[in-house]
Amino acid sequence: MFAQGLDSEAIYFWSFFGVIVLLAIIISIYQSKKEKQRVEALKDYCRKSGVVFSEEVTRVPNNAAGFSVLADKGHTNKWNNEMYGNRNGIDFYMFEHYSVSGYGKNRSVSLDTICILVSDEVNLPQFYLRDEYFLYDDLGKLFGGQDINFQEDPVFSKNFVLQGRSELAIRQFFGNTVRQAFVNNHTSGYVYEGGKDCFALVKSGRLDVEGRATILSDALKIFNQLKPVEF
Repeated sequence: MFAQGLDSEAIYFWSFFGVIVLLAIIISIYQSKKEKQRVEALKDYCRKSGVVFSEEVTRVPNNAAGFSVLADKGHTNKWNNEMYGNRNGIDFYMFEHYSVSGYGKNRSVSLDTICILVSDEVNLPQFYLRDEYFLYDDLGKLFGGQDINFQEDPVFSKNFVLQGRSELAIRQFFGNTVRQAFVNNHTSGYVYEGGKDCFALVKSGRLDVEGRATILSDALKIFNQLKPVEF
């Protein structure tokens, strides 16, 4: 009796709604399975390569604790899938930061993979470096946004926004060799932060084993050209 009382539009609507719900469930199950496979692959890689793995973050270098890329974002923050090891005398820490901001229609999710390198052979000034975005950063400068540029290096200055507490210390440190290290090894979307013995490279998204190996390699290429400087 109930089915007979429904018109064709209502039947179509509920059928369509049911299909959407079913697809959402299937996609959720598939994504969950893929994520478990990704984490297992990370664990397997760590076992074979002598790297320590933990599903929860257990350690963050002291001098990196104040990095803006490690700060809480929004109302929900999760840190997980940590890898810790050493490459040629340089300690590395790699993990993911999941965060949620806003609610309802204004809800936004952010997920970054963070690679931190540590060595007592470097003494970095506090700095933050990212891609420069046309118009967006031009407007920011009009309202007092910081961007340390180098007249002698228009390529570096055009491509990056460089910020930090001490402009003098940053200018002294970012000589030609350091600037070229970033220009030659940068991938669009990377964000960098440094201070004392720590250097961080951040890439948006969850990464598989190959992706993590790539950002570690890219971070090391830059880090190995950061010369010791006393401040």
